Amino acid sequence: MKKIFTLAIAALAALSVSAQDVATKQTLAFTGNAWNVNVLATGNVGITCNSQWGEYKLTSESFDAADYSSLHVEYSDLVQAEEGNGFQIILGNSSDTNTESYLDLDPNATSADLTIDPAKLGGKPINKIELQGKSKDSYVKVISAALVKADGSRTPLTFAGPAWGIDVDPLSTPTLQFTGQYGGQELVVAEDGSHVTYDPATEAGVEKVVVIKLSQPLGIDVNLENQNGGSGFAWIGQSTGSTFLTDTLNATTAVDATGAAKAVDQVWIKASSSEGYPSDVVVEEAYLLTGTHEAILAGIKNVKADAKALDENAPMYNLAGQQVTKAYKGVVIQNGRKFLNNK
Repeated sequence: MKKIFTLAIAALAALSVSAQDVATKQTLAFTGNAWNVNVLATGNVGITCNSQWGEYKLTSESFDAADYSSLHVEYSDLVQAEEGNGFQIILGNSSDTNTESYLDLDPNATSADLTIDPAKLGGKPINKIELQGKSKDSYVKVISAALVKADGSRTPLTFAGPAWGIDVDPLSTPTLQFTGQYGGQELVVAEDGSHVTYDPATEAGVEKVVVIKLSQPLGIDVNLENQNGGSGFAWIGQSTGSTFLTDTLNATTAVDATGAAKAVDQVWIKASSSEGYPSDVVVEEAYLLTGTHEAILAGIKNVKADAKALDENAPMYNLAGQQVTKAYKGVVIQNGRKFLNNK
C-alpha cells in the first residue's frame, strides 16, 4: 500500500510540473489605427469616432462612375454620441469636393443606399468612398459595402481602414497593406484590447513570445518593435520571405541600449524596407505565448511541427509579394524559402 501511495504522489507531482510547463496562449489582434498602412477587411468592422470628426475608408480603389448606379452599405449597432450626428457616407472624387455626395446613416435602419450621379462627378472616377464620423464616441459596425450596377449586380468593396480620427475594433486576421516605410500597427490582446506588456522587474522568471503566422511570404522587410512610453527601444528584424514572425520578451531582451532593464508596454509591427510598396502582409494567425522558457520552446516547436510539408506546387511569390507562375524567372519565395528560379 505504501508503494502504491508513493507512486500516486509521484504521478501527481509529475502532472503538476507538466501543467506548469505548458505555455498559455492568447489570441492577438491588430488595432487598425495606424499610418502608412491600409488595414484591409471584407466586412464586420466596428469603428468609433475618437474626435469631433473622423473618416474610415470603405475602399482605396478607383471606379468609373458610369458603371454604377448606387452604393449599398449594411451596418448595425449604430450609436450616435450626439443626436443626429452619428455617421454619414461620402462618395466622390478626392480632388474636388464639389463631386461629393452625402447620406446620413439612420440609427433606426440597418442599410443605406446612396445614388451615384455621374454628372456631379463630371467624368471623374470615384476614388473616395468613406464613412465620416460627426461626433466623438459615435460607433457603428460596418457589415459590408458594395457598388451596385444598373442590372442589380454588385461589386463588393474591400475596406481600407481609418483615414483619420477613427479607432477600429481589433481585427485578428487582417491583411496589412503597407504603403510606405515606417508604417505600423499595434498588436493587442484580442479578448480585451489590452496592450502586449512585459516587465522584467516583476516577470523575471517568465517569457512571452509574440508569434505571427502569415499565409504568404513577406514581400518586404519588417520589424517587430518593442515600445516604452510610445518610443521604440528594440527592433526585431523579420526578413523578406518569412512566414513565421516572432518576438521574445524576457529579462534578457527587455533592456535599453545601455543594458538596463526596460519594461515593454506595447508591441508593433512596422515596415522597415525603403522600397517595395504597396506590399501586403496577410495574417493567418497571431498569438502570445506566456510561460517558462522550456514551455515556450515546446509551444513553438508544436506550432512548427504542424506546419505544412514543403509542396513543390505551393504558390510562388516575387520579392514584392506578388504571386507568380513557375515560368517566372528570378528570385522567388515558395514555402517560406527564397531561391533563384531559372528553369
